[in-house]
Amino acid sequence: MLEEDGRIIAALAHSEELDIFNCPAVKELIQFKWQSYARAKQSLGAMIHMCYIFTLIAYIQTVYLSAENSEDVQNAEANYPLLAALGTWLLYPVYNDGRRVWRIGGAYFVSLANYVDILQIALGYTSIVQQAYEHPAAFPAKLVMIFTVVTSLFK
Repeated sequence: MLEEDGRIIAALAHSEELDIFNCPAVKELIQFKWQSYARAKQSLGAMIHMCYIFTLIAYIQTVYLSAENSEDVQNAEANYPLLAALGTWLLYPVYNDGRRVWRIGGAYFVSLANYVDILQIALGYTSIVQQAYEHPAAFPAKLVMIFTVVTSLFK
């Protein structure tokens, strides 16, 4: 992005004049930026997040919900291939958010949404470790799994 482009986008982002977004030139600039950069990146992120959610659902189904009674849940074992897949799907958010922190520094921590991203990554990996090394039916493992699901859905 050219320096001049960056100043235009920054001016638009900080403008309180909403009518400026009705200007054809501004609409075309936003459309160009979306098509040339943001759409592919956002689509990839959304696809990876959906894969993570579907894998998380599959894990919960196989470990917790497929049990026929409460005794089966107490004897449930972790599904290591699905845990590995969950860890793999979390690599993209780690890379993406790490790159953003590197690029914009402390400004990254201004947005509440970024804290949700960090929490989702931290809980995701904490849950994987707990599921792998503790019994999935243990209360801490279940609690972390619940918070992992909630933060993943907020994202």
